[in-house]
Amino acid sequence: MELTDGHLLAIEQLNSIASHENGALEIVSLPGNTGDDGWLPIEISFDCSGFESVPEGLPLNQRERVRIYIPSDFPLSVPEAYVQHLRFAFFPHVQWGCYLCLYSSKEVQWNFSDGMFGYLNQLAEWFKRGALNELDETGEALHPPSTFVGERSEFSICVEKKLPGGSATIKMKAAILSRLNTNTLEITEWCDLPLNNNDNYAAVLIVNDKMPFEYPETVRTLFGLLKSKGIETATLVMFLQQIAVHKKTKIPLFLFLCSPMLGIRGSDEKKHHIACWEIDKVAAVSLRTIGKTLTGGKFSDKKRKEAIDSFFEWATKAKVKWCTVYDNREEISVRRDHVSPTSKLRDKRVAVLGCGALGANVAIHSARSGVSKLILADNKEVTPGVLIRQPFNHNQCGQNKAIALKDNVQKIRREIEIEAIDADVSNRMSDIASSEADYVLDCTASNKIHILSESAFKNSTDCRLVSMCVDKDLKNGIALTIGSQYSGGFYDVYRKLIIEACRNGNSRKVIKNFVSSDMKVSFQPVPGCSEPTFTGSNADVSTFSATMLNIALKNLSDDAESGAVSALIAKDSLEEIKIFRFAHGNDELLTDTFMKYSVKISKFALNGIREAIRKHGKKCGKSVETGGFLFGERNDYLKTAWIDIATPPPSD
Repeated sequence: MELTDGHLLAIEQLNSIASHENGALEIVSLPGNTGDDGWLPIEISFDCSGFESVPEGLPLNQRERVRIYIPSDFPLSVPEAYVQHLRFAFFPHVQWGCYLCLYSSKEVQWNFSDGMFGYLNQLAEWFKRGALNELDETGEALHPPSTFVGERSEFSICVEKKLPGGSATIKMKAAILSRLNTNTLEITEWCDLPLNNNDNYAAVLIVNDKMPFEYPETVRTLFGLLKSKGIETATLVMFLQQIAVHKKTKIPLFLFLCSPMLGIRGSDEKKHHIACWEIDKVAAVSLRTIGKTLTGGKFSDKKRKEAIDSFFEWATKAKVKWCTVYDNREEISVRRDHVSPTSKLRDKRVAVLGCGALGANVAIHSARSGVSKLILADNKEVTPGVLIRQPFNHNQCGQNKAIALKDNVQKIRREIEIEAIDADVSNRMSDIASSEADYVLDCTASNKIHILSESAFKNSTDCRLVSMCVDKDLKNGIALTIGSQYSGGFYDVYRKLIIEACRNGNSRKVIKNFVSSDMKVSFQPVPGCSEPTFTGSNADVSTFSATMLNIALKNLSDDAESGAVSALIAKDSLEEIKIFRFAHGNDELLTDTFMKYSVKISKFALNGIREAIRKHGKKCGKSVETGGFLFGERNDYLKTAWIDIATPPPSD
């Protein structure tokens, strides 16, 4: 194939470098055309004589020949470098014994504007660090072993379960697999031997000795490697036979090979890397047949040898088929959301009240954050109109929202325990309060629910409350957070938010969108006969619900369980969001023994009362009443009186 503009640019840059480096770089061969794949191979000689080295480092020659393959769309795509020997085999960042892995992330590290100048600088740095055995720097994660050699299995394996522990040098276990989709399986359980029933078993071999960086390509070589680690071939074959006999035939036979190859350079603590070998169907059938033949009776050494020879007739020619392993074990991976406020929900029990536009999104955010249990409560059905912005499917129309949402969330994380409550939330408040939920997230925007929360959660000393709502245009929102030791519920904190927000001109403008007496009826999707709601798209709702949830959880502090925080959120534009935060402490709580009312006196009012008493006592004496007015609210249903403001005595 003819050379492209990218090839010509790479050649020009290489010639420029060679002409200015006084022999440090020599171009050994430069073909006039590319291979059928469009890559242009250019062989160079690189001066490595000045690099310091250690015995454990790369065994560099004075000059190293490197074949660089230039892609046709260079510099948009990255060249690849190979050596023509196997001296670097089994070193980190070397694959197939000869491919040099120069970049840990090409997407991040490759700067196409630097072209071959930057590429050769990276190659020089790779040689320099390799000679010092510092391709993995101290404090950085070790490069995982490579299983790129040999054939590739069509199967991928998901691993989230923690490996079984133990001090034994070699452990032979089993794993139970389940199918996620056609070509993806996951480990659901690790098992001890012996096996007593039939299941989708896989063999698990855990060794406490390091393996080579690059795993073997052939079965015989793999067996030889394991033998060098103390695992006799006969023992390994009998182990595989035992698994094959008890394994169901719906999926192939797999061997998981686990060795301590993960960790941080400079640290003695190592975690086990997991590789997975798919054993050929022919070999699996052979193992199963031989295993059944030998099970249940004595057999001679000759019979054992015949069985092993039969297996190795296949093994002498077969290549290892390595599977792709998606290793998401907690001990070796770092969650992508570990610094997010929603990480507070991890392993917690969470109840979501209302499964509409806000609540359904909040439930999904909570599920992805790693909650252990979800309680979903709503009595409404999925309708075609809500599909515009609520995370339901067309075939779920007519289903209860809580039940439909349970199905959708279960597909995201099927291990979550989910309880769906198809009922009016107001009728199940006592059940939710006694559910031992760590967090209750209210997304109902219901004044009735807010009032009921005052008594329902009165004795829930370990439960944190969150409430969210938006205005009719989805331009402003409220996010409340209530500590587990706070004396009030949603209604109490909404009251305080309104009072505090009205004291400031900027926040007063925002709170008017929620409490103004001249507010018109909100948007009705079906005019005249549908429940009022707010306007906004799926992008608007999902973004705003996530923003409010983050703000609410960020406001929850472990050292402020006896307080509450309200956030008034004003979305001026797509680029700017203003947040007005108000902190609320517990009120002074008194009991009216005659009317059986609880009397809550705010700190602001209490300070006003005390100041009036102090000043009036100095002026008129302690025996004269101060006078003045108390402003607040009396709620006969809750049998609670709030005193928010206390005025001084009149001047006369």
